[in-house]
Amino acid sequence: MDNRQYTKRNFRDLSIYTNEEGYSLKEGLFFRSGKLYKLSKKELELFNDLQIKTILDFRTPGEQENKPDTVLPGASCHTLPLVESEMFGITHEGKKPARYSRPPNMPSLYRKLVTADIAVNAIKGALQMIFDPNREGPILWHCTEGKDRAGLVTVMFLYALGYSLDTIYEDYQKTNASSEPKGKRYRALIRVFMFNNKLAQGVYQAMLASKEYLDAAIDEINKVYGGLSQFLHNQLGITQEMIDIFKAKYMVKK
Repeated sequence: MDNRQYTKRNFRDLSIYTNEEGYSLKEGLFFRSGKLYKLSKKELELFNDLQIKTILDFRTPGEQENKPDTVLPGASCHTLPLVESEMFGITHEGKKPARYSRPPNMPSLYRKLVTADIAVNAIKGALQMIFDPNREGPILWHCTEGKDRAGLVTVMFLYALGYSLDTIYEDYQKTNASSEPKGKRYRALIRVFMFNNKLAQGVYQAMLASKEYLDAAIDEINKVYGGLSQFLHNQLGITQEMIDIFKAKYMVKK
């Protein structure tokens, strides 16, 4: 089991990338993931070896109650939901697609995730903790699949540290290694039991990390806030001084 990338949990150490100045994060400190529900013995050994001290959970209360994280010894957990309640296509609270008659509009949902107050405040809270110079030890953030909510937090984190948009999209789309097989299973089940090919294909697409979705979020940020830098500094409160201190502490030249 690779302690830098583990597809089953959509888990990865963000030190695997290099920014445009040739710097990478120090290994073993910054992780993104899917849910930590029912970790196997081997998975628990992996996560215990990482000695994670801080966990940021972006799921709704319903998601957390339905599939609670496995407790990691020594880790403090912080709940920062990006949405208040179930949002088909974004949250995963055990509801069956049969409840819905049409697939979600993912680009529209992504636009909401960068403009709704609860979402912006959660992203801000997450980044403030990640960039806190007094925080010590490895940190992990996650939602349920580790795609949309964890994905957008990671977008802003990597952007702040000078990673190219190509690298940011590359990381975002790595999620498909775990989400595409799940999407195919849902698509097959809906076709077999509901005879609704449009819904089946829509649910499959919603489970993917599509460039179109991230494009929509970035386009909305540009329209509403004037750009990613303005969003980062003005709405999320991440200053250049915070970034410089972080880079000096946590980044190394490759």
